[in-house]
Amino acid sequence: MHSILPVQGAPVTGWHEVWSTDTLEARRNEFYMARLAQVRSCMRKAGVPALLIVDPNNIFYATGARNMMVFCLRAPTRYLLLLESGPSVLYEYAGAEHLASALPTVTHIKPSIAVSYLGSAGQLADACRRFAREIASTVHALDPSIQTLAVDRFPFAATDALRGEGFALRD
Repeated sequence: MHSILPVQGAPVTGWHEVWSTDTLEARRNEFYMARLAQVRSCMRKAGVPALLIVDPNNIFYATGARNMMVFCLRAPTRYLLLLESGPSVLYEYAGAEHLASALPTVTHIKPSIAVSYLGSAGQLADACRRFAREIASTVHALDPSIQTLAVDRFPFAATDALRGEGFALRD
């Protein structure tokens, strides 16, 4: 099968072009960085200083980090904190931190606190309070002026705990 390949070394402008598997693999990090730049551009346009996402598809889009994607659709056990003009912090499932360690889109990797009933061994409220304290501590260490977080589909207990830490939440 023949592919239409962009000129080697040319800037990436059309991701819609058909590329070989080898070309995709060789330019994977460039592709991930372009998507991260697009997310940050949208954050800037929307006035979102920090984005906290749990949906594994959204995490993958923003960073290229993928781990247990089907499981994480049902059980929120990993999440990404992305500052519009700062680092990205991937809170990864314990023991799987190495899976994203080589990604140029991920600045820091920390162990996550599961915000699901199953992942918290039935102690969801306590887990969500610890999760919110961790997010607040990280956000305020990186940029103390951030008071608003845009979030995707976190459980109610987690969003309530984030509000309890003083954050205003946006979709």
